[in-house]
Amino acid sequence: CVLATLLPLTRSRLWWVRAFDFPRQQIAVLGGIAALGLLALRPWPHGWDIALLAALAAAIAWQLFMILPYTRLWRRQGVASAGDGDAARSIRLVVVNVLMTNREFAGLARSLAETGPDIVLALETDSWWVDRLAELLPEHPHRLLHPLDNTYGMALFSRLDLVEPELRFLLDEEIPSMRARVRLRSGEEIVLIGVHPEPPAPSEAETSLPRDAELVLLGREIDREYG
Repeated sequence: CVLATLLPLTRSRLWWVRAFDFPRQQIAVLGGIAALGLLALRPWPHGWDIALLAALAAAIAWQLFMILPYTRLWRRQGVASAGDGDAARSIRLVVVNVLMTNREFAGLARSLAETGPDIVLALETDSWWVDRLAELLPEHPHRLLHPLDNTYGMALFSRLDLVEPELRFLLDEEIPSMRARVRLRSGEEIVLIGVHPEPPAPSEAETSLPRDAELVLLGREIDREYG
């Protein structure tokens, strides 16, 4: 538990190191169990036992520090509520990872019917998924479609006008991203960027460098446009 906490603090981009960024609750719980087990076996800890307990306590504290901002115990970020707002300047967006091998289309159909999105961005879409979505979204005539069989296909469907929609390959010719300006009902335009970065995983990428580089490139692009 201590090592699983320390490793992600290094600058390593190895996939198995970056993987420890995610199971924080599990690491904290296992650390607590380990500390209680040590106290049960050594009611009067001394020497290395005390050092290990201190290390476990520090690891648990760090994990909780990283978890708490995502719980109700943390102060909500100061983002103003949009309220009812101006319908002409609003947008309803659904982003969904369909899981390419999944063929349970009915559930997604019900969800989209309930939410009534202006824009649907679907990830991991192969030709089968693109065809199903095209049938489901006839009122979304503005489209940018790139089905793939490698789990990195993307499909963009929009009721609103897409201005200069562009399919891009920033780092890898098999991993696309999308960029377009969306014209709202008010006539104003916003920039929409769709991306499905390559995750650090043994079957995908040995390091997190491709994902991190793509996100950095997109971040710089947004910063140039919006400061």
